[in-house]
Amino acid sequence: MPRGTTTVFDATKLIFVALAAAVLSLTCVIAGMFVARARLLEASAWVRHTSDVELAVATCRVHVREAQVSAVTRPALLVQALADIALIKRLTLDNPLQQRRIDALLPLLRAFSGDAFQATRIDDGLQEFGVVESSLKDARMVTLVEATHVGWLASSASAALTVFLVATLFGTLRRHSKKLERVDSELRREGALLESVMESMVDGIIAITPSRAFLHVNRAARRLLGDEFPSGSFPKDWRSNLECVYEDGTEMTPEDGALSRAVRGLSTDNLVYKTRQRHDPTDAGTWVSASGRPVHGRDGTVIAAVVALRDLTEHRRQQEQLRAMSMSDELTRLNNRRGFSLLAEQHARVSRRHKVPFGIVFADLNGLKLINDSLGHEMGDQMIRSGADVLRRTFRESDIIARLGGDEFVALLANADPSMHDAILERLRACLAERNAIDVQGPPLSLSVGLTFFDPSHPLTLPELMVEADRLMYLDKRQRGRAVAEL
Repeated sequence: MPRGTTTVFDATKLIFVALAAAVLSLTCVIAGMFVARARLLEASAWVRHTSDVELAVATCRVHVREAQVSAVTRPALLVQALADIALIKRLTLDNPLQQRRIDALLPLLRAFSGDAFQATRIDDGLQEFGVVESSLKDARMVTLVEATHVGWLASSASAALTVFLVATLFGTLRRHSKKLERVDSELRREGALLESVMESMVDGIIAITPSRAFLHVNRAARRLLGDEFPSGSFPKDWRSNLECVYEDGTEMTPEDGALSRAVRGLSTDNLVYKTRQRHDPTDAGTWVSASGRPVHGRDGTVIAAVVALRDLTEHRRQQEQLRAMSMSDELTRLNNRRGFSLLAEQHARVSRRHKVPFGIVFADLNGLKLINDSLGHEMGDQMIRSGADVLRRTFRESDIIARLGGDEFVALLANADPSMHDAILERLRACLAERNAIDVQGPPLSLSVGLTFFDPSHPLTLPELMVEADRLMYLDKRQRGRAVAEL
């Protein structure tokens, strides 16, 4: 076989290897996404189901508490509570243990006459039922995380395979470039096929020389880099064009990028960060996983660097969506914003209908930013958990306590009226002092608090009450700031 023909044949084999790599990569991506999505839908359905059960349990507890307070409306409220029990029973038909718990509560509820001991037994039974459902939801969340890891592993394996094969392809093409020049016409045809293969890849592919001149940038990579990115070579410092931030919020330096590491002869696997084009104000950012490889010549020197960029944004969105469906806060195990909204709105509707007062407490940790900056975010998280524990000890189990996010907490206090204002704040101060007396090694815990009440004669909506409690909390915070400044 003539030498030129052999070279063309070798180039053709390389093209088909690249095509096979692209097909295999795409197959792995699709398979991983299919598995992850199927398990995601299954787990999402279970989480929604468990959240429905938790909401029904909370509604039943509200109806029982209101029936204990109001003898006039007790029969109607007990009918509603029995309807809640029937709904819970339907929702838990697949769980014989929970069915037995509900069956044990039915005679207590039918015989309920407003006695405090009876109410406590019913509430304890419902609370135990809810705890079991929460544990089931946690187990299903673990199953979901494991399922998404399957898709993630398939996607990661695909990315690693893609960058390895592409790096091998570029290395071979570079080594045989002079031979390929002799069969220029055939090479152009094969090169066009290679170009179409690279452009069709799901991953962004960037290949550069040691001097950072571009060898190839496919369509997916150009989309991530943006129109303003330099087209001749990959700059050593790309921060004027791109913002790249790790998962913990710290900014990536140019030296830590997958391409820069590959130019230095280092490999990178699944480096996860969020990238955003600085020149495009509409760019919300894209989560990517970068895998990079150096291409070595016959003498062992680096002759090229290749990186594959996998878009993880949809994967992240699905995870966030699932977390939002949960009613509990991961850090404190209190209700989260969604959980509080569902439970508090239900309680507010019942209280408004039966003209029963309740209280809204807003609490904010003081000095959390300073603690995070000086002692680290781990200590900051510990302070948030301590704040949640203080609120648990201060308020009753029948109250609805939640972490809204960051250092903000809120609580709905059932059957609380303005005459209890000072007693509530005094109990909170006592629990806070007790915590600080026990934990003398860490920084003292301090809370700014706002407390307001629902007045049945001048009813406000729950959002309006929360705004007022928030305003009072910030007033308390400003007064504390002035007191510190005067010392």
